[in-house]
Amino acid sequence: MEAFDKALSLNANSYLYWGNYGDACRWSPADRAKAGDAYARAIELASRKLQVEPADLNLRSTLATYFVKSGRKKEALREAGLVESEKPENPAIRFKLAQVREIVGDRQRALAHLGAALKLGYARREIERDPELVALRRDPAYHRLMASQPDQSRKSR
Repeated sequence: MEAFDKALSLNANSYLYWGNYGDACRWSPADRAKAGDAYARAIELASRKLQVEPADLNLRSTLATYFVKSGRKKEALREAGLVESEKPENPAIRFKLAQVREIVGDRQRALAHLGAALKLGYARREIERDPELVALRRDPAYHRLMASQPDQSRKSR
């Protein structure tokens, strides 16, 4: 938490810093109550930037994760749907879409996005460590997916 506080003191206008702070708060029992405000600030800043760069799918998918993590599922699904309609070929975007779909309870689409992310080279270790995907990782379909995909992330080393 200290690192996030320091980052925000250096740049309080970074939607990424606010989103990361929200994530840290969300997963820290002692700080969970701060997550909503952090995500609200991240949403405000990202939405402002999206007005200037409406075609930025990475930004839009990030905004979708902030919406869903703050409980605003309708807005998250709207943003995710806009991104999905563009059929992105970016592994990080596909991973964020998987998070959104898993959090809203759309396991099939979450798995489809994870499969696409893996094929595009997303690191398995990131998937295996992400706290948003704990329940998904208990699903036999997840294990079948992981077994069926070669580890593309090693090619970039």
